[in-house]
Amino acid sequence: MPRAGEQLSVWSSQDGICRALYGICRINLEKAMLAEMMREPAYGAYRSRLHALLQIPTDASDMEIHILIQGGFAAKRLMNLFEQGDVTTFERDLIIPLKTLKTRIAKDQRLTVDESDRLFRAAHITAMADAVFGNPEKAKRWLSKPKERFSDLSPMAMLSTVQGTRQVEEMLIQMAEGFAF
Repeated sequence: MPRAGEQLSVWSSQDGICRALYGICRINLEKAMLAEMMREPAYGAYRSRLHALLQIPTDASDMEIHILIQGGFAAKRLMNLFEQGDVTTFERDLIIPLKTLKTRIAKDQRLTVDESDRLFRAAHITAMADAVFGNPEKAKRWLSKPKERFSDLSPMAMLSTVQGTRQVEEMLIQMAEGFAF
């Protein structure tokens, strides 16, 4: 195992490229999102829904999505999603307090990187659930109900952390493949 500060080699394979310099390993970002494990037509439905929610191009790579998140989504976009019923009060408040959101909108400011990341996680999981259930209302009900698997938290409550988001992604993938109920 290399020690911090040691230079490592660069290798590539068909599945991806790993560049490891000074103890940092980067896996091919094209394979990073679990949603990509969904089969067609579910994956296409997921990308279409993500586009409808955040205007992310359906062919955007994970790196391009990362850049969009870093640039910050427009604060008005979140308010529009809330007003359309795509984001609940609970979800909006997990992303940004209402008073702060209104201030950002009044000043025509963008969400911070952290706020944009939380918005993306909510939209990402909503889009996945919509694709799995094939019905936005069923998806919303599933996302809002506590699950024993999540210690009686709802899937949306799990999105406060990246690890919680991964657990919800995994359950949705398992449901899509017929492995979870």
